[in-house]
Amino acid sequence: MKKLFVLLGVFCALCFVACSNFQLAGGDMGVVSLSIGDNLAREIRSAAASRNVADGTYTLTASIRGEYSDSQTVAVANGNYSGVIFTFEDVPVGKRIILDLTAKADGNYIWYGNSGKHTVEQGENLLTIALGRVSGVLLWKDFSVKIAPYGNYEAAEDPSLSIQSAPVFCFDNTGNLYWSGSSHGVLCYKSDKPYSSSKVCDDTTLFSALSYDNVASILYGITEFHIKKLTTSGSEQIINIYDNGITPIGFAVHNGIAYVANKSSEDGIPSITIVSFDLTTKSFASGTEFKLPTVFGSQPTYQMIYQEGALYLLLGSVSSSSNVDSADTKVYSCGALVKINPSTLTIDTSFGNNGYLGLVSTERQVPYGQKQSYSVYAASSPTEKVFSKPLGFVAIMPKKLVIADAGCIVSDETVDQGGVFKLKGKAVSRIVTVDLETQSLGFKDLDPNQYYWTDLLGSFVVTSSSSF
Repeated sequence: MKKLFVLLGVFCALCFVACSNFQLAGGDMGVVSLSIGDNLAREIRSAAASRNVADGTYTLTASIRGEYSDSQTVAVANGNYSGVIFTFEDVPVGKRIILDLTAKADGNYIWYGNSGKHTVEQGENLLTIALGRVSGVLLWKDFSVKIAPYGNYEAAEDPSLSIQSAPVFCFDNTGNLYWSGSSHGVLCYKSDKPYSSSKVCDDTTLFSALSYDNVASILYGITEFHIKKLTTSGSEQIINIYDNGITPIGFAVHNGIAYVANKSSEDGIPSITIVSFDLTTKSFASGTEFKLPTVFGSQPTYQMIYQEGALYLLLGSVSSSSNVDSADTKVYSCGALVKINPSTLTIDTSFGNNGYLGLVSTERQVPYGQKQSYSVYAASSPTEKVFSKPLGFVAIMPKKLVIADAGCIVSDETVDQGGVFKLKGKAVSRIVTVDLETQSLGFKDLDPNQYYWTDLLGSFVVTSSSSF
């Protein structure tokens, strides 16, 4: 019996030592790795070739973010991506991460993908990356339109586009740009570097929005009366939305279903209902009406897109109004992104703040006289988590949205301009990237005198492009 107890003691001691050695050897750690296979390599090479940058040196960067961060970059000659392996050792088990992969050629981003959310497990964590391309970024100012590589806006090129008012455009999931011009019909600008154009449709209708069905490979346009299918042989009216009492402010098509944001108004507050049309059976469905927060005022702008299995509605407002009876002036410069479930046609309230991402949620009262004040619905500096006024989805990137944002930051300070008191403001022009996995916002500031910015608050706000 004594021998038995001794053997048990030795066994327990050996187990303790083994467990200790296991911990010292990294038993609570995992290895995160990514291997570039032939399919992924082929996709990245294709993206590079489409931008006329198929030769030379390329850089691949794999980055871990989330509850743990790390990054590795390798240079690859002549696009020989296949067989490249990234290995991150000693990543703590249980950490929730996302692995990003970016490819650059000639200093320009040409491809991006990520793994989605992953919880690190003990041992090998071999992750895969969803395929996807990065399109050029649409830039405009006044009547001039340019397209820049994502992340390299100084290299913007002029594809001989012009605009008379708010541009009407969309992208397909390979990065091709579709552009509606009243005198030229609808044009397609291929995602190659010279952005050569070809005519998609001769229809010179003034469309309020375009949308490309990436499943059916069909382009559609919408007016205040109709949804039209656009082809090189002409256009075909599919749905008469006027008969359904629809006032369209957002439009997206996916897998034969057209989604329309329908605007109504109650007590001066804009209300929206998302409706859908089956373009084959012509059946109609409607979601639940929702009122916009009062921070938008009465005339926000809109754009809608279908991406990653959801609808995203972009809202923006830059405006001002004065109530002569109460001497109360309202100033708006704000926006938000709303996520909508395409099956239920309802807002996803878990997205952002009760369904609104990047929204200035409060009103500020700024006094400028004995009985006068400004009611301000706009961000004050800094603005890392809010929009100033989103203008549109200006590029395509997998698992991210790329948005042009141009409004102003409004200070609590007032200035005297010849006896007229105005708020002090700063013009904002930037590219905002929304990560759909983490709901985080990334910003790239542009020169507001060069792109996007139009001053609509001159009566009440003194704006500049410099800091306060």
